[in-house]
Amino acid sequence: MTTLALLKAEIADDLDRTDLTASIASEIPRSIAYYQNTRFYFNETRACLVSTADDQRLYSDEDVVGIAYSIVLDENGDIVEDTDGNIVLFPEVSEAVTVGVSVTDMITVDLVIHEDDGTELERMSPFDWERLTASGTTKGKPTNWCFYGGSFGLYPIPDDEYAIRFIGHAKIAAPATNGETNNVWMIYAFNLIRARTCAQLSLRKLRDRELFQSHSLAEAVELQRLLSETTGKVSTGFVTPTEF
Repeated sequence: MTTLALLKAEIADDLDRTDLTASIASEIPRSIAYYQNTRFYFNETRACLVSTADDQRLYSDEDVVGIAYSIVLDENGDIVEDTDGNIVLFPEVSEAVTVGVSVTDMITVDLVIHEDDGTELERMSPFDWERLTASGTTKGKPTNWCFYGGSFGLYPIPDDEYAIRFIGHAKIAAPATNGETNNVWMIYAFNLIRARTCAQLSLRKLRDRELFQSHSLAEAVELQRLLSETTGKVSTGFVTPTEF
């Protein structure tokens, strides 16, 4: 099972160095941060679920509801994946984790829906939202949303508790501990982060340009593999028209 501890060991072995423990530990989060804004199939999410309240216009991180899932493990303790490479989740397995993506970690929002009936909310400009909600009198089940200043605004202003789900590309954090087993960067992008970390340490710490070029090539190959996998998993097979 790939973890942060295993990644650190692999990088030290790749570089054939035992004196870079601290540098490896600090460079890995930077490597992950470098790719957080790149959209892969594994950092797309529907785990941003906001619970509204009567008469509340704006919603931020504190309004996100955590979603409890369980990771299915096989007899060897390894994470079970389906035929498409997705982690199998089940609500009754003991290895439970809570998945909750904050509002500010949503990089691109593709779809906003009501959890109860799947009704889509339309995006509106912050200007229109401000103008239409300024009086505070227009209330009801939200039909529109906007993003501004790190918060989501809803229109009409909710008159009750509604569950609103945001779906799209999110900034998924690096693993918090050496033994964390459910981090997508360790599961799906292990070799990408491994190669980038090696390349950066080769350049910045070891001052070895030949080693840097070797690991940069490995990084480029792994990046292309993940991007191709992403295209294959999310492609509809149709060309999307562009408006000019």
